[in-house]
Amino acid sequence: TFFLLYLISNVKKEEEEEEEEEEEEEEEEEEEEEEEEEEEEEEEEEEEEEEEEEEEEEEKKKERKGEEEEEEEGEEEEEEEEEEEEEEEEEEEEEEEEEEEEEEEEEEP
Repeated sequence: TFFLLYLISNVKKEEEEEEEEEEEEEEEEEEEEEEEEEEEEEEEEEEEEEEEEEEEEEEKKKERKGEEEEEEEGEEEEEEEEEEEEEEEEEEEEEEEEEEEEEEEEEEP
């Protein structure tokens, strides 16, 4: 009977050890799964941040382009105004010259 008790207790111990091992394995698997999920979440967050940064850079580029275009348009307008002023001055000079010539012709007999 002692031997039977010994065997029974050994079997129980083995079963308990097996159960503990299984529980430990399950816990390890759960921890690994949690770590994987955390890593995936971190990767997703990083990707989102990168996308946001790219969008911000694109917006900044668009703003810069817009500012450059406005500056170019402003410069073009200034050039056009200067050209118009020069043309007006030339026309005025030509008119003055014509008037002087007419006056000289009238003065001559």
